[in-house]
Amino acid sequence: MQVRRDFIPWGSLLAACRIHKNVELAEISARGLFKLDPSNCGLYVLLASIYADAGRWKDVERG
Repeated sequence: MQVRRDFIPWGSLLAACRIHKNVELAEISARGLFKLDPSNCGLYVLLASIYADAGRWKDVERG
């Protein structure tokens, strides 16, 4: 059975990672989202916000 890759589950997971402050899982979900839509600047902003909440300022700059 093939699983269809979809933007919505990855996006929901990334948003939940921000709420629950799970940086490692956020990075995994962001990688999945970047593969699907690399030009979506909102994803980069959300990931940068997750890094900022965690105090990982070098990662925020790297963006």
